[in-house]
Amino acid sequence: MDALRLEPRVLGFYERFEQAVAHILNVVISVIIAISPWQLIRAVVALLLLKALNPLKLFTVHVVDKDKPLYEYVK
Repeated sequence: MDALRLEPRVLGFYERFEQAVAHILNVVISVIIAISPWQLIRAVVALLLLKALNPLKLFTVHVVDKDKPLYEYVK
């Protein structure tokens, strides 16, 4: 890679264009990979705090009762 930077006149227009496109794609993919864990963590925390731990939901309270089968609560 360093050899290519030292001799830019050796590369033609298409090769320089190809390197620019590869660099842009590398940056875009890196940004997507960096943002994905943050989005996943946010979604999991939101589900845990807002939906899974909601005591006002009757389904959550009734699942604790082990005497009845689960299919009776789902309607």
